[in-house]
Amino acid sequence: MPSIYPQEYYGNVFSDTTTTVMFDHVFNARCVRIVPTKRYGKDTAMRFELLGCC
Repeated sequence: MPSIYPQEYYGNVFSDTTTTVMFDHVFNARCVRIVPTKRYGKDTAMRFELLGCC
């Protein structure tokens, strides 16, 4: 069942450091959609990793 309440998480704006963001609750999902909402500078790039247990 898709969530009807989108959640916004803030990532990193610096290219030489990393940021860890944790979800508030455990969830089961077949797909996770990540949509950038803000842009910093001329070019936008995104890298992410989803870690979890099966």
